[in-house]
Amino acid sequence: MSTGKTALTAVQVAVMATLANDGGLKTLVPGGVWDYVPADPTWPFICLDSADEVPEDRYGRQGRAVTLVLTVFSNYQGRSQQFDVVDAIIRLLRHADLTITGWKHLATWHLATRATSPFEQGNQRAGMSSVTMQVVVQET
Repeated sequence: MSTGKTALTAVQVAVMATLANDGGLKTLVPGGVWDYVPADPTWPFICLDSADEVPEDRYGRQGRAVTLVLTVFSNYQGRSQQFDVVDAIIRLLRHADLTITGWKHLATWHLATRATSPFEQGNQRAGMSSVTMQVVVQET
């Protein structure tokens, strides 16, 4: 029987831990992985911009499709640093076998990548690129 619970927290914890615990990504992103934009960040850093969930119920079991948008913030001139980090995020999450408390992981897909126009951050120019991933889970 379905409990009607959300998978947002469990999926977010699993994804953030996967990113934060990877040594290669730590080297690329000394500013870390956040679920908010830090007040005085170390650049570059990753921020979970949004998390959306829709029902994905099948065979009498509750399921959820959770879509996460992860944004890479960089003050490096040009986009190469952002794209290196985006590649690492996709490598770590696409088709990954995630351990998600209370849920059976069914699939993780890369849905989209987006580069946004540079913006001013204080006295310096900054940029951002985002990766949209979808994680499909089923209640255990």
